[in-house]
Amino acid sequence: MRSEHPVSEDVIERNASIRLLGEAECRTEDGTVTRITDARVATLLAMVALEGGIPRTRAADLFWPQSGSTARTNLRVLLHRIQKTFDLKLFTSGDVIELSPHITVDLHAPDSRWVQGCLESGPLGLRLLSSLELPEGLTEAGAWLAAARGQVEQRLTRSLIAWFERAGEAGDLSQAMALAEVLIGLNPLSEVGYQELMKALVAKGDRSAALAVFERCRKELHEQLGTHPSRTTVELHRQILRSRAEGQTDAAAARLVQREAEIEQITSAISRRRIVIVEGPSGMGKSALLRHVANERGDIYWRITEHDSARPFATFHRAAVHLIERARARPDHNPDDLAVAERFLERLGPSAARDSRDSRDNLTPGSTRSLVQSAIDIIQLTKPGRNFAIMVDDLHLCDDESLEVLSTMITDSGELMPWCDFVLAYRPMRARRRVRALCEKLAASGRLKLVQPAALTAASVHRMLAEDGMPLPAPLVDEAVRLSGGTPAILMGLLQACHDHGGLDGMPTPAMRSMLLQRLNSCSSTAEGVARLASVAGASFSVRMASDITGLSSWRVAEKWNELLLAGVFDAKGFAVPLLETVVYESVPETVRQFMHGEVAAVLERHGATAGELAHHWRMASDMTRAAAYERKLAGQPGSVPETPGPGDGSTLG
Repeated sequence: MRSEHPVSEDVIERNASIRLLGEAECRTEDGTVTRITDARVATLLAMVALEGGIPRTRAADLFWPQSGSTARTNLRVLLHRIQKTFDLKLFTSGDVIELSPHITVDLHAPDSRWVQGCLESGPLGLRLLSSLELPEGLTEAGAWLAAARGQVEQRLTRSLIAWFERAGEAGDLSQAMALAEVLIGLNPLSEVGYQELMKALVAKGDRSAALAVFERCRKELHEQLGTHPSRTTVELHRQILRSRAEGQTDAAAARLVQREAEIEQITSAISRRRIVIVEGPSGMGKSALLRHVANERGDIYWRITEHDSARPFATFHRAAVHLIERARARPDHNPDDLAVAERFLERLGPSAARDSRDSRDNLTPGSTRSLVQSAIDIIQLTKPGRNFAIMVDDLHLCDDESLEVLSTMITDSGELMPWCDFVLAYRPMRARRRVRALCEKLAASGRLKLVQPAALTAASVHRMLAEDGMPLPAPLVDEAVRLSGGTPAILMGLLQACHDHGGLDGMPTPAMRSMLLQRLNSCSSTAEGVARLASVAGASFSVRMASDITGLSSWRVAEKWNELLLAGVFDAKGFAVPLLETVVYESVPETVRQFMHGEVAAVLERHGATAGELAHHWRMASDMTRAAAYERKLAGQPGSVPETPGPGDGSTLG
């Protein structure tokens, strides 16, 4: 078959590479890059690349199914337009459309190049035709594109798993964490990505972040499938718990910055026999604060773990074992007292918990008092020759049965154990109403001292860097403080990146993402949805918008807003941490994001909004026709500049 539109030989012979993973584009050998914005053209290229060729009749029927005899004509026009646009011949002539020999396509690259692409541009950079969707009515072509995207994701998943198998323990940790996050994003219900991310975080020394990844996995499987993590994942979780417990006693106190006021509040409250509650979201430095005070005063520090919520009395049992071992290490210990305590332990062990099918119902006032007295007896085994305090960290992870005993003991501690004070730290979570009930009871009695660690200020950080002899450019430090919202755990990571790489490129790291998402993951699924909508809407977000899009009443939206406030996701003005807004936005799948931008734009049109807002959201929804209309309107306004509300722009909630 002859070519209906002959081209010059220099056009035919020019080499070019086609990118179909991510944003579709054509790059010629002279460096010229042309975006491929026509979904039909991009899909045709993908078909030819993946199938090795496609008959012209099939291509015409796929892309113009209702056109009948004019479909072939439409195809010829399209092919001629492609040739004219790119100034080269992409396809061979003939009844079967094939790629010209001088054309290369990224789909044919080796697996190692795909993995490298993940590191360079993330998972969205390897989604087939990421920003393009075929017009409605092209049912068969749309089905092919969806299936092809699935095949690309499967190949990418296999490539990543093979990378982890080859790398083993010797792999680069930063790369391992980034690629594990890609695996999770590709299939949130597959445990392989979670397992690899947990391993990498442990190897980096961040066991807390590794445990948070397990919680992400457990929550995802429970909410989506109603199942639990596999034995392999659970065993990995247990190994991390054991290693963290072993390392806690030898861990050096973390460097504290801008915590003089909080330390004074805690020590002063203890001297006045107040019960201290340290409250704050993940990353605010509660654990470091408690460890520091405990080390300075010679008190007992105890951290509850995620595993302690697995069965009734798990927290009580593990804490009792720890205290008995401390008592045994004392040269003046009484073997008879230890024997009594160990017999009591048998009542709290895993086998005893299995025998009691509903331990909470069996906790009568009398049995609770008996357990409280046994706990006091065990604590007395380690009592020094002075008053001291027990500092309990991560109280929100305590099982309900142990929490009930602890609450009774703390409430009556003034009478039962006047020689012991308590400092408790917890993360506000929707499911821990018993913890909040304890706080309310202590507040009503006048014995509560609430301490909320403050966000770090730029002045404190500059002072710390000067003391450490690690000067950094002031604008860079200020930007790190702004992005982190003054959250110590995130801010220190950003400062380290500034020191190591001279900037904040590549932030946030996978570990930071995990820590930030802990805040969101502690909320209900409805509250998560509100937060994701806020990240998409940006500065355009409002309670009315959330109510219109979600179908919730304004009262319910306000309730979920308050839940997000408690979890440290929101503050009074917007996202509490600007970096968190970015992480939440990027956690929304791209196709869902496009749909949400369209929903936001539709609501804004009904209620009135600036042309810049509407142009931005319609553009992000891939509705270029509507976006162009508002951009023309915006261009006609004197002195106007396009508005692009979105993640990181300081959205205002109201």
